[in-house]
Amino acid sequence: MLLVDELREAWRSEPRDHRIAFAAIVAIGIILRVAHLRQPMRYDEAVTYMYFVRHPWSEALSLYTYPNNHLFHTLLAKVSTTAFGNSPWALRLPAFLAGVLVIPATYAVTRLLYGERAGLIAAAMVAASGVLTLYSTNARGYTMVVLAFLLLVLAGIRILRGDVHPPWFTFAVIAALGLWTIPVMLYPLGTVALWIALSLLVAGRAAELRRLAVSLGVTGGLTLLLYAPVISREGLAAITRNRFVVSMGWFEFFERLPPTIREALVSWSLGVPPLVMLALAACAVLALRHHASLSRFRVGIPLAGFAWCAWLLVVNHRAPFARVWLWVFPLAAALAGAGAVAFLERRTSSGTAASVWQRLPVLTTIFALAMALSVALSRGVLVSPDTGTFRDARRAAETLRGVLRPGDRVLAAIPSNAPLSYYLHAIGVSENVMSLDVRQATRVFAVVDRHEGQTLPALVARSPVSDSTAFGAPSIVARYPGAMIVLFQRRDAPAR
Repeated sequence: MLLVDELREAWRSEPRDHRIAFAAIVAIGIILRVAHLRQPMRYDEAVTYMYFVRHPWSEALSLYTYPNNHLFHTLLAKVSTTAFGNSPWALRLPAFLAGVLVIPATYAVTRLLYGERAGLIAAAMVAASGVLTLYSTNARGYTMVVLAFLLLVLAGIRILRGDVHPPWFTFAVIAALGLWTIPVMLYPLGTVALWIALSLLVAGRAAELRRLAVSLGVTGGLTLLLYAPVISREGLAAITRNRFVVSMGWFEFFERLPPTIREALVSWSLGVPPLVMLALAACAVLALRHHASLSRFRVGIPLAGFAWCAWLLVVNHRAPFARVWLWVFPLAAALAGAGAVAFLERRTSSGTAASVWQRLPVLTTIFALAMALSVALSRGVLVSPDTGTFRDARRAAETLRGVLRPGDRVLAAIPSNAPLSYYLHAIGVSENVMSLDVRQATRVFAVVDRHEGQTLPALVARSPVSDSTAFGAPSIVARYPGAMIVLFQRRDAPAR
């Protein structure tokens, strides 16, 4: 109810043109996301379905073979696919809904931190964001983490405002569900918790820190309870000591951290002209510099975020994937909105500023529409290699269905194998074709995805099909814009 209450208050207090602009911006964000909802399946989300979602409930919520299992997302995706069937849009529905809700949540948070004008600008940025569109149409839990972060900020604002009924328990539940989705929720959770703690100390309300500690304790208890099926089946180490989170050596950590941060920042401009992003980045820097005069809270969330994340990175000394920082984007959008408002107020005449404010609802709507069109026309979301792609997977699966017979093996490399497995499974082809021992196969169909830089020699280099005494020369079965299927026939196979 946190988001609903804040939006209801905004709807009642803002003028009609402001409300219309906000509704239009949300609609633009929905349309942009719907347009990408049926894009080809990606590696990580295909693994999510094949290894977890399609299995019985007891296995889906207790298997942690890979951290790929974002458990709360898996639960919702299983509900969705059970209700609507196994199709990409149904599998992606939870991420899509969370991604849509991020737009009004960004507006609500920015409005409370920096004012309604900044809120409209931030909402427009988030609605037209290429990277948020990508993860809103990717069956993973990252948009759910972004939404959880924003809801925690809303809860924190209520707590700091001194509401009669501070939502401490709500804070704990949101945090626990975020952690149950992906443990990297530790980054945004710690950021908001530190922000609340510092704000309470600055305001002379140190006595309330005990309530924060209790809320975090409840968060920990709920999180352990939610992870109990995994812990009882695979042990706590499956979550805390898997190869994707275990600490790196210090030299490797300092070598990998800058590129991952740079990759995250670059991804925020997906499909958007660089000059536009540079201008918005400059506005965000301006807002950081003048935080004290722009924000309604003395302690800034960016300061708390930097302190907490830097500490956590040093403690764990593990460079996370670039997408782990996706939750920071709405905060950056809020800063850009606040900085843009401040720039106009300080660098333009009062008459010019008044004219801009009068037209701001229309201008922000046009901005959102222009950026959304830029993202769509650039095809940036569709061609992004993030989380692994095989854009010709559906056509390859349909071709294979028509030629496969018992004793055949399909050979594909990461990240092409999981999307191909998903589409083969969807059209009723046995999973054995992807797992049969190549040495026992009569024919081997090698699938090469050139978009991922794959080559046939590299794919078969360590496979028995490279033995020319056992398998005949390759022949091309099918070609696609970015891929091909090649057949290797065993020499001693009986003629059919």
